[in-house]
Amino acid sequence: MYARTTLTPTSVATAMLEDMVPRDFRGHLPTIDVPTLLLYGEQSKIFPGPLGEWMHERIPDSELVTFDGSGHNPFWEEPETFNTELLEFVSRLAEREEPATSH
Repeated sequence: MYARTTLTPTSVATAMLEDMVPRDFRGHLPTIDVPTLLLYGEQSKIFPGPLGEWMHERIPDSELVTFDGSGHNPFWEEPETFNTELLEFVSRLAEREEPATSH
């Protein structure tokens, strides 16, 4: 994964970091008004600690899935589990959106 990341041109990576780092989006979390799936790797060195739980507590209608054996990239490190969790989340949303049929 690191090798793939290093393919990003330095100018692009720098611009992205300069744009993201000084911004504080914490106040926006309670205003998210769509179902949100948080997929968090417990071994993340980029976002260590209970960040997933912290975000889950602040985002309405959110679900948190933690990956004990993953770092920052559970989609890469535990792809089967990641895909299963994502498909189940989408299925639950589809069930919520199905209109009731009357007979």
